Amino acid sequence: SEDPVKLAQSYCDAGADELIVFDMSETDAEHDAALDIMKDICAKAEADVIGAGNVKRMEDIKKILYTGCKKAVLNYTKQSNVEITEEVSLKFGKEKILLSFQDAEVLAKNKETIEKYVSGMILMNLMRIHDIAKTMDASKLPFYVHVSEMAPDKMMDLFKYENVCGVTGNAMNDNVNKITSLKEQCEKNGVPVRTLKASYNWEQFKKDDNGLVPVVVQDYKTNEVLMLAYMNEEAYKTT
Repeated sequence: SEDPVKLAQSYCDAGADELIVFDMSETDAEHDAALDIMKDICAKAEADVIGAGNVKRMEDIKKILYTGCKKAVLNYTKQSNVEITEEVSLKFGKEKILLSFQDAEVLAKNKETIEKYVSGMILMNLMRIHDIAKTMDASKLPFYVHVSEMAPDKMMDLFKYENVCGVTGNAMNDNVNKITSLKEQCEKNGVPVRTLKASYNWEQFKKDDNGLVPVVVQDYKTNEVLMLAYMNEEAYKTT
């Protein structure tokens, strides 16, 4: 996108739970520019951001996390990334480290390290459903499935696997306007999803003479109290 920050916001508005941002730069200058964009995305996006791509050493994981990303990804198709797993995990915390892979054999080969120092995984470029089963045989960690092409109704088949915690890739990007309906379908099939639902109906509140309800406004990320305000029905349903 010519405006990746705006694109990220549009994904959030459509109901995306998380954003995975890949730095595809090649030169040092491009890398610095990509990190600046990642920082802007983290500042403007409502969803948590996972940063990936262009990791060569521990310092690169540090730079990704310092942009505001909640987690950073090690590329397990590169042996150099495998080798720094313990170092970055001990430095920043296991919960902040994910790995991406294409072949489940790399998981079996590094199983002890992965179970000890990584909190989740991304199965890249899914070609065969069988690869999901192979991944679950190799590791019990939760993992995202990266899919380039798949109809939204077919994505339900991915969630039948217990360890699949999310779907990403162009199959989701191209159908971002269907996220809400996909979540509804998940709920009907007993798949837990993140949804924002009010605990009370608007009719249950006692309103003032203007039909408004007093509310304490908080920052949804930090819970910081911002102000006392008055809410109408539209504001209640929106937030």
